[in-house]
Amino acid sequence: MKILITGAAGLYGVHLTDLLCRQRWVRQVIGVDDFSRKFFTKDPFIKSPSFDRKFKLLKMKYQGLTNLIESSSGERHSGKKISKRGRKLMRTTLYQMALASIKN
Repeated sequence: MKILITGAAGLYGVHLTDLLCRQRWVRQVIGVDDFSRKFFTKDPFIKSPSFDRKFKLLKMKYQGLTNLIESSSGERHSGKKISKRGRKLMRTTLYQMALASIKN
């Protein structure tokens, strides 16, 4: 299974990333963070062999993910293409996440 974590370099994101990278059933963890907050260290992630093998970081704002999803012709999940309806659902979810972050 592939998992996407927004805010991956934040306090909760770092620990969630570490936890998920150690799980056998997780094939890849993609972290998204724009590093807009100041950190005590340049690289906040907990390194391990499974982390190095499974983790990929995208340095971007998660609002940019909607463009990434729109431009894809359909990412593959379990060997199947994601339908237009599935991409619309992902866009809606990302939009709701953006609204929630503005309110908080």
